[in-house]
Amino acid sequence: MLERQGVDLPYRHHSATEFIEQGEHELGIHEILDELEELDTAILILDDCEQDKRIDHSLEKIRGCLDDLLIITAWPPEHWRVEQDRINDVLPLSQEITLNTLTETNTTDALRIAVEIYSSEDVEFGPELYSAIYASSFGIPLLFHELLRETFRQSFLGDLDEVDVEAVQGAVEKLHLDSIRDRVYSLSEKKILVLKHVLLSRHPKGQRPSELVERLSRDKSTVSYHLQSLADDRILEKEKQGRSVFYRVRELVKPVLQQRIEKEGEFRA
Repeated sequence: MLERQGVDLPYRHHSATEFIEQGEHELGIHEILDELEELDTAILILDDCEQDKRIDHSLEKIRGCLDDLLIITAWPPEHWRVEQDRINDVLPLSQEITLNTLTETNTTDALRIAVEIYSSEDVEFGPELYSAIYASSFGIPLLFHELLRETFRQSFLGDLDEVDVEAVQGAVEKLHLDSIRDRVYSLSEKKILVLKHVLLSRHPKGQRPSELVERLSRDKSTVSYHLQSLADDRILEKEKQGRSVFYRVRELVKPVLQQRIEKEGEFRA
């Protein structure tokens, strides 16, 4: 954006995962602080803020580096709703921008650009193909890009003469996105509560059942039942690591689930 506007300002892009502590030593943040202190004016874009358990402490240190510093932080909505009061205490919010779904027109425009990038030749698909992808992705960029790629793959594997709506349906089924909005919006409040805690987990692999038992004050069999039911319904996926099992929300399901919880106006689990 700065380059397009012809504004000559230094900017830096970092991930909060660089602030992870090992013992008494903070990795990454001191190098970033030293670099910022050498500048007079700068813009800092900070991603993955939810991964830093002491993000308020980190932001307070960064804010003290120089007087003219614009800090842009990126958050998943569930973590921002929980952390925003704590963050505002050390770094008052100037403006909050929420990324929303795209309209069908904008989705089609984005998909056409993607097709131009993917294809070595000039390819043009009919509006019905883009409408089918939009209908199954609800204008969510993550979903419609994945559906487009999987549609190409289904066409190739199916030895189809052309990429058509049938290939889109095959992609929807392969990615387990069939009726995904209905499945998410029909979940009981008990299952939504479980999913909130899974979403809020800071562990990269997800949430362990034992942690949910403690946080929800529920018996192990009840928690295990809900987790297995959500995994069977392709809402959650699980991964074994040694004797531990971790559950996490499937990446393609996450934005649909976030929409439902955000619509209810409450992410606090």
